Amino acid sequence: MGDPEDGGSPVEPSDDVAWLERYEGLDVSAILVLAAEEDRVVRIIGPHDAVTMDYRPDRLNLDVDDARALLRVWAG
Repeated sequence: MGDPEDGGSPVEPSDDVAWLERYEGLDVSAILVLAAEEDRVVRIIGPHDAVTMDYRPDRLNLDVDDARALLRVWAG
């Protein structure tokens, strides 16, 4: 990792997100249980939520609709 202002390169998204496959096909409740077992940071993002732009390859993001139905699971 590096700070571009200090001459370092910015953090680039990682291609190593194979761990996401474990969450495919699960509902939000099951995802939260599995994520807790794996001690993973989870961010639930609603359609009107503000989201920071920091990239954390170990963070699990859940995009949900207004009814809290799962739309997308992604790392970052």
